[in-house]
Amino acid sequence: MLGLVRTGQARGIVTADFDRLLRPDDFRSLAILQDIKEAGAFIYLPDQVLDLNTQAGFLMSGLQSVIAGNELAQIKKRMIGAKEEKRRQGKCPQSPITLPIGVGYDRATETWHYTPESERVREVFALFHSEGIHNLYEIGRRTGFIPATVKNMLRNEVYIGWKHYKQKRSSERRLTDDGRRVDRRKVARPPHEVIRVQVIQEPLISEDVFWEIQEVLAQKNEDFTERRRAARDLFLFKGMMRCGYCGSPMYTVPGGKGGPRKDYYYCRTLHDAMYRKNGARDCPSGYLRRIRVEDEVNTFISEKLASKEYILDHLEQMFSEGRDIKREREVEDLKVKLARMEKKRKRAVALHLDGILEREDLDTTLAEISGEVQRVEAKMGTMAEPHTAFSLENMTEIVGQIAESFALFPCWDREDQHRFLTVERPQFWFQDGRVTRFTLPLGGKKRNHMGRDSWPPPA
Repeated sequence: MLGLVRTGQARGIVTADFDRLLRPDDFRSLAILQDIKEAGAFIYLPDQVLDLNTQAGFLMSGLQSVIAGNELAQIKKRMIGAKEEKRRQGKCPQSPITLPIGVGYDRATETWHYTPESERVREVFALFHSEGIHNLYEIGRRTGFIPATVKNMLRNEVYIGWKHYKQKRSSERRLTDDGRRVDRRKVARPPHEVIRVQVIQEPLISEDVFWEIQEVLAQKNEDFTERRRAARDLFLFKGMMRCGYCGSPMYTVPGGKGGPRKDYYYCRTLHDAMYRKNGARDCPSGYLRRIRVEDEVNTFISEKLASKEYILDHLEQMFSEGRDIKREREVEDLKVKLARMEKKRKRAVALHLDGILEREDLDTTLAEISGEVQRVEAKMGTMAEPHTAFSLENMTEIVGQIAESFALFPCWDREDQHRFLTVERPQFWFQDGRVTRFTLPLGGKKRNHMGRDSWPPPA
């Protein structure tokens, strides 16, 4: 609708009431009125016609928008409050689709009960507790549930007759790419908002059995977390290894109870997520034993990086004439990219003027182009700096200090080695059982940013 108004194809908007047009829950939504005002469109209501370019239309549209938004907020507040009161009374305020498997709710009598399907739930608890099968995949295979469902069943207190509300929807609004709203994330409730009420007198599972299972699940989770924490410190060069074949970062995989013989570094392209994304594994690199890789890298450090002459030799190659030619080619490529970005910008503006591209899409496209142009110009500015700022004479002292530190590296304990590598952040390319390339951030050290909760962690 807004696209038709902006392009002049629609000269007005007909609505039964003003709140059918706009019920803002934030002040940014009022920008819709500005689009209508700039287009010179009218708003046709049953009792009047609003022209936002007049003083009265400007005032009335703003006031009615805020009033409509406030009414919507009041409706939500009353609705959420009524649902919370029902939860405290042990009633069900949601639709039947939200009920757990094997649990039903009678609206007429407002009582909870177990359905015939609850026998499958009882089987899940029996397999875990009585038969000692703690593999959720195996339990799911036998009962027909997916592992995530099995896990949720084992933790749900409704099977011992209690409803425990520990989470709620956050206030953060989430939107899809086309502007549609999606479910808000679940967040933990504050202690004073947690609700726990008994809803069924005769539980499906004994409370003693249920809480024994919770202890087992908590121990499994603690063991898993401990293994991940130990794996973080296990790999000395995590975040500093790259594949010598394709240049991709290398991930780590701990061997768990089978370590250390089964601790590996491996190329990112071998990971299942990359395989699903690209559909092929072209890199010939395989899984590399951690001990062998770290022994080889330690040898490289003690023999090569501990040598001041070796590092200076590589610096001379970097400042050679061939390096200058390569730099000039890269600058030309960046200029071509800037020209391409300018053409893309003009094309987006032309599509907007022709009514094909809407205002929001235009703003998004221009913002992306502007960000890309800034990155390219910043890179060109860095490459345009003269070599004299990084001459060999200026680097000799720094290289000497680094070489001296790397000479002492094998003598330190593992904690000191971790601390040193975290500061220096070298990078090693590994191929055919040896280090084929390395980098040292002599011109300014920079930490790499890794997702703390990502798995597997980048090597």
